[in-house]
Amino acid sequence: MTGIVTAICVILIFGLIVFIHEFGHFITAKLFGVTVHEFAIGMGPKLFGKKYKETEYSVRLIPMGGYVKMEGEDEASQEDGAFSQKKPWQRFIILFAGAFMNLVLGFVLLVIMNAANPDLPVIPTMQIESVQAGMGAEQAGILPGDQLLRVEGRRVHTHLDLNLSLHEKESVSVTVKRNDETMEFTVPLTEEEGYRYLGIVRKAEEKNLWNVISYSFFEGISIIKLTYQSFFGMFTGAVSVNQMSGPVGIVNEIGTAVKSGIFDVLFIAILISLNLGVVNLFPLPALDGGRIVFVLWEMITRKKLKPEHEGIIHFIGFVILIGLVLYVTKNDVIRLFQK
Repeated sequence: MTGIVTAICVILIFGLIVFIHEFGHFITAKLFGVTVHEFAIGMGPKLFGKKYKETEYSVRLIPMGGYVKMEGEDEASQEDGAFSQKKPWQRFIILFAGAFMNLVLGFVLLVIMNAANPDLPVIPTMQIESVQAGMGAEQAGILPGDQLLRVEGRRVHTHLDLNLSLHEKESVSVTVKRNDETMEFTVPLTEEEGYRYLGIVRKAEEKNLWNVISYSFFEGISIIKLTYQSFFGMFTGAVSVNQMSGPVGIVNEIGTAVKSGIFDVLFIAILISLNLGVVNLFPLPALDGGRIVFVLWEMITRKKLKPEHEGIIHFIGFVILIGLVLYVTKNDVIRLFQK
């Protein structure tokens, strides 16, 4: 039974996230008069489809990925409705819209989850309600009522911000606001079961529309920052490619979340949507961010790369991307068998 529920959740999550992403491209393309030949959800062989006016709407076999096929996107075209014939700012918006819609979806789902989740009965703030006896915050001189502003010079709004700032540190600099005065302390951390603590208890507020939206917004920003840190960590060696998860690993995580409840499944959907939005804007060939780089180059230099040449570059990037997906999928399978 769990396997069936997992399969349904996988299809619903990926279907929603892909639909929202492609709808962003589709609706802005239509807005600027671009001819859209196909709006596809899924990849591979077509299961079914229906043509309405100039566009075929289809569902394909593999429930991961999708695309909006536009006239003149990867080939030369002189048609009025060609993507390549539109102004650079219009192409920028069309390319940006997919990732933007994923970010919007992630934030909306965060608001829904935080508003409805019984495990979050109140909204935590960064005001310190109490300090724990004998721990670092008390030793440093932090007092109840102080407003936590920064840790290690970075602004903290959520628990995730706090955890990232404390990770693998022995002590940290903490900036607080006390009355109208900003004060800085060096706080030794207490480690328990691999986690590090300042030794504070934060004040919480009763839920209302504003603090749920505000907390959800900053929680989403925290997840986005973590995505960027993980990505750039691969180039510095701080994060190994072997730690990445592909489709198999994501499906496995959804299966684990199904056993824990609807809000864990919802959080996985939020992570995927926000990560997809962020990763798609990375300036790499085959991603929306890579295409945006060429548009920005054209806007700055007034020189336009031939669509067929740009198409070749993106095709090479796509092959490399598929190779990376296959590599991390192999690692996912090995980890599953090891378990």
